[in-house]
Amino acid sequence: LLPKQFLFLLFAFLILLTAGCSSQTGGSLDSDVPNITDSSSENESGEDSNLPEPDEGPRNPLTGLPCDETLLLQRPVSVMLNNISAALPQVGIAKADVIYECEVEGGLTRLLALYSEGPSVDVIGSVRSSREYYLDFAANHDAIYVHAGGSSEAYTQLQSRQVDNIDGVNGGAVTQYFYRDPERLKTMRYEHTLMIKGESIAEAIAYKKIRTQIDDGFESPLHFISADNTVTLDKGGEATEITTTYSASQSAIFAY
Repeated sequence: LLPKQFLFLLFAFLILLTAGCSSQTGGSLDSDVPNITDSSSENESGEDSNLPEPDEGPRNPLTGLPCDETLLLQRPVSVMLNNISAALPQVGIAKADVIYECEVEGGLTRLLALYSEGPSVDVIGSVRSSREYYLDFAANHDAIYVHAGGSSEAYTQLQSRQVDNIDGVNGGAVTQYFYRDPERLKTMRYEHTLMIKGESIAEAIAYKKIRTQIDDGFESPLHFISADNTVTLDKGGEATEITTTYSASQSAIFAY
């Protein structure tokens, strides 16, 4: 199978054109990065006849990697994460299987990190507030949604869509499962200090009696190919870096 880092890159750049977790000033979209095209042909039915048969055994729906069969029935957890320099370093981000990045306001971006095994992650943060479009990203994977507050429209949709969510600001008793990092409080503004442990996510899920198994009939939007499948570059060479610019103050770079 393709390396996990490449799957994340390919998904985030080609599907969203909005992904990543690093910020730079004055970046620009690299026009010299060649397009990636599949060299296999299609048969008369429109199906790709050269794609290899998938390997036997269960595969993680977020990464395509081999996994325990029980993981196929388990809902992933999605967490809203800070993505500005004043809140660095991010914690638990390297454990995410998929990361969505979108502009929020003022040229800044925020991340939605998806974890197939969120309760097993030590600490995740800093947790930030919701925007309504992130609810669509979480719904793509039938994911439980973890956040700290949100815009008025986000709260409207959280209620109208009956989103299974864990709110660290206006969640009532659920806020007990979040905590303010004492070291961050020494050097960062208050809104950059809210964290949550994986085990606390599991406790909050149990407290709210949130459904933990994937919804009946749900199909993952991600599909993976074997590493043996041939992929060619139009101009030859290697595509080892992609830069996506969001604003004059923030861009994302993927290097692998």
